[in-house]
Amino acid sequence: MEYHEELLQLLTAAVEKCPKGEMAVAFSGGLDSSLVAHLARKTGVVRLYTAGIEGSDDLKHAEAAAEEMHLPFRPIIISEREIIEAVPEVVRAIGTADPVPVSFELPLYFVAEHAEEEVILVGQGADELFGGYARYSKMAEKDAERRIRADVESLIASGINRDRNVAAFFGKELFCPFLDKDVVEFSLKIPITEKITEREKKAVLRKAARLAGLNLPAERPKKAAQYGSGVMKVMKKAAKREGMGVREWVRSIN
Repeated sequence: MEYHEELLQLLTAAVEKCPKGEMAVAFSGGLDSSLVAHLARKTGVVRLYTAGIEGSDDLKHAEAAAEEMHLPFRPIIISEREIIEAVPEVVRAIGTADPVPVSFELPLYFVAEHAEEEVILVGQGADELFGGYARYSKMAEKDAERRIRADVESLIASGINRDRNVAAFFGKELFCPFLDKDVVEFSLKIPITEKITEREKKAVLRKAARLAGLNLPAERPKKAAQYGSGVMKVMKKAAKREGMGVREWVRSIN
C-alpha cells in the first residue's frame, strides 16, 4: 500500500471517531479544511463556516470552494468593533496576550460563536505534518524532518489546546482529525520527499485527497488565519490609532 492510500484510510478513521450528526467545519477553502469537510459529509450533516472582515481573502476563497463542493456555507462578516471587543475574551480563553496566537484564534472564536452545531471540525496540523509552510522547503531534508516533528509536538502540546479552549468558551467541542494519534504517528514516518516535491507542497496529502474523490481547491499563496481573515489588519489599525504597537495595544485592553 502506498503512503497516500494508508494516509487516507487513517484520516477517514479519524473523522469517523467524531460524533455523528450535525457538524460545523471551520473552513478556509483550502486543501486541509476541504478534505476534512469532504470526509465528514460521509458520516454526518456538514455546514461550512468562515469568519473574516468584509472582502477578505478567506471569505472569497471559501465561498467559491463551498459552491464547488455543494455544501452549505455560512460566511461570518466581522466588524472592527466586534474584533476589538472579542480580543479580551480570547486572551482569557487561551491564557496569553501575545498578539500572534490571539489574532490566530479570533476567526475560530467567531465560528464557535455563530455555529449552530455543537461539534466543530478543523484542519489544524496538516501544514505541520505535511510540509505546508515555505520554511520547510528551504531546509535540508533531515533538518526539515526534525523541524516538522518539533512543530507537530508543539502544536499538540499547546496550540491545539488553545483552539479547544476557544471553542469551549461557547460550549462547543473541537475535533482535529489530522492530530489523531494514528494519523500523526504514520505521517511523521512519511519521507519528506513524499511531502515536498519540486512541483508542490503537501504532495502526499494532495494524492490522498484525489484518491478520496475531492476536486482539489485551487492552490493559493499560504496565508495564516489572522491574515487571510483580515483580523490582524484590524488589530494593527486599532493599535496605530492609539499610538501603540499591536502587542502593547492587546495588553492595554485587557
